[in-house]
Amino acid sequence: MRSLDRIAKQNSTLQAVAWLNPDAVEAARRVDGALSDGTAGPLAGLTILAKSTFDVAGVPTDGSNQEWARAFTAAAAADSVEVARVRAADAVVLGKGAADDFAYGGAGLSTATGQVWNPRYPARARVAGGSSGGGAAAVAAGFCDAAFGTDDGGSNRIPAHYCGIVGVKTTFGLVPRSGVIPTWPWLDCHGPLAASAPVAARVLQVLAGPDSSDALSLRSRGKVAGPASPPELSSIRFGLVESHGQLDALPSLQATAFTTALSRLEAAGSTIVRINPPVTMENVSARLKAAGASPFDLRACANALVRYLDRRREGAAKLLPLVLPAYRYYYSDLPEEPEAVLAMADVPYEESSKGLAYAERRDALVSELHDFCASRGLDAMIWPTLGHQAPSTADQWPSAQTPLSFANRLGLPEVSTPVGLDPSGIPLGNISFVGMPFADFDLLALAHAFELVRDAC
Repeated sequence: MRSLDRIAKQNSTLQAVAWLNPDAVEAARRVDGALSDGTAGPLAGLTILAKSTFDVAGVPTDGSNQEWARAFTAAAAADSVEVARVRAADAVVLGKGAADDFAYGGAGLSTATGQVWNPRYPARARVAGGSSGGGAAAVAAGFCDAAFGTDDGGSNRIPAHYCGIVGVKTTFGLVPRSGVIPTWPWLDCHGPLAASAPVAARVLQVLAGPDSSDALSLRSRGKVAGPASPPELSSIRFGLVESHGQLDALPSLQATAFTTALSRLEAAGSTIVRINPPVTMENVSARLKAAGASPFDLRACANALVRYLDRRREGAAKLLPLVLPAYRYYYSDLPEEPEAVLAMADVPYEESSKGLAYAERRDALVSELHDFCASRGLDAMIWPTLGHQAPSTADQWPSAQTPLSFANRLGLPEVSTPVGLDPSGIPLGNISFVGMPFADFDLLALAHAFELVRDAC
């Protein structure tokens, strides 16, 4: 298998794959058989990496954290919902991509496996980004066709932008999250990473849809569309959000590439207007504030952790003392005593009063933003995904003032798509297509249409 050959030759340098599935070749043979007899699923022929935080049956889940891996050696009893879905669709799960510990970071640095390096640059010159850095680097290196990861504040889009691939932050609630080491249940979204929008759309169609184990995904019932054909760009109207698309602040090559991308959209007939919507990255946090409303509810976090551990045969009461010290390093406001965490977890995170109040406030802002976009006839908002290119480990970490959290805070879908590479193959940044809830496949179709005009030049 070509993927395994590339991993064998390059992974010791890139450190992208944290665990390699020993049954991958046998799984590929089974898929080949299904293709031969016409019974293959919709992802047959695709190789995929899960993020290190996802359960794979029979394998310990370390979340890329050294302490957790040392203390928590129990193998997962079942696949996560997403791993089970892609397996059932006949994708070959090659293994797991490395990540920042517990998906908590943006550099792609793991205490378990080290720094994930960007394959677009020679000699470990730049980082892959994170937290889904292993999956993004693996896609960019040609190890696999796609990966899937988590995104609380940019974890798919940061490495997609750095590595020059497509990264999807899905609508909140579109993809169920059961069987994955949890973060903040009222923010966390899962979605695909891929070399192109059509491949990302194929994977998302399988990942998306409600599951009773995560009641926050039930809001997606009846709203999961399938991949759409790329639209005629002559009928599309984009809103370039001025405060998110500060082109004069971009590095010169990135600014030129982004401006060229806009020009290609316009040459294909699209209309691009500069807009100042009522909700932006600059005011979204303040406007979301309301009494008793917050996505950062420790009781919800505790409930999610306990429910995750209860998927194991041993159960949370036995496992929590083993894993809590490592987990608390990143969620330090949780109690030190496992008994106290168990007591906090008595209310399902779907019923969190803070989370429900937050969702009510969020829905009101999204409604306001929807009306603004509709009044201007916009099909999507656009801006540069990030205002810088992949840093080296020696660089000062770039400013945190980015549009990344905008879509997370509002639960909006965002598809980050490369604008192109320089002559030496270095990514020149990504453009983000952002829309209203459950417009994920429409945005992927727009991204596909952009890829066609980008690649035609």
